[in-house]
This record gives sequence, C-alpha cells and structure tokens, in this order.
Amino acid sequence: MAGLYTLLLAAFVYRSLTWKILGNVLVATAKTTGVVMLVVAAAGILGWALARERIPGAVADFALGAVSNPTAILLMLILMLLVLGTFMETLSALAITAPIIVGIGSGAGIDPLLLGLVTVLSLSIGMICPCPSA
Repeated sequence: MAGLYTLLLAAFVYRSLTWKILGNVLVATAKTTGVVMLVVAAAGILGWALARERIPGAVADFALGAVSNPTAILLMLILMLLVLGTFMETLSALAITAPIIVGIGSGAGIDPLLLGLVTVLSLSIGMICPCPSA
C-alpha cells in the first residue's frame, strides 16, 4: 500500500515519474525479489538437508552437553549470531541457522518467542556493525 501511495505521489504530485523511470524501477525490483527468493530457496534446501542428516539435533546435544544453563546458552547464541550477522545478510543467516537454534532452544527450555526475538535482534545488530575487513 505504501508503495502504491509513493508511486501515485511521484507520478501526480511531484511529476517526477516517467514511464522510463517506472520501467527501470520495476526491473530493479524484480531483480532484487529474484535474488531474495533464490536465497530463500537455497536456505530451504540446506535446511532440508540438515534436518535429513539430523545435524540440528547433534548440534543441540553438543551445545546442551557443554553448557546446561539456559542463560549461558542464550549468551552463546547471541555472540554467535552477532558475528554471523556481521558477515551474512540477515534473511539468509536466519533461514540457515533457524533449525539449529530452535533445536538448541527447545532442548534448553527457552521460550520460543524469546528465542525468536533474540535471534532476529542479534542478527540485525550484527548486520549494522562494521565488518572488521572493511
């Protein structure tokens, strides 16, 4: 709805939108959408392969065997997600790590809502942090 409002505003109020600009914007939008859908599809395939090999369960067992305190597990996840968010795009990192994080969180008895909020916020904060190589 906001996109349609902006389109109408640019076309009729500011008179800065031409057919050529609109075509370029639509092509750029299609390219970006295609890239995002490709990342989501690849993450889905990777998630299926991880689940088939039972890797999330093995990682959860390892993490729960190393640390039994739910607060310490949550802090480990936050640190891992901050580093991961620094180097990866948020959506792809979330799609790849979600099955593993859910397994660890459910095994540790962490509330799924809290786990989801912490995961998304940690990846987002990691994304806005500057990369050390930059």
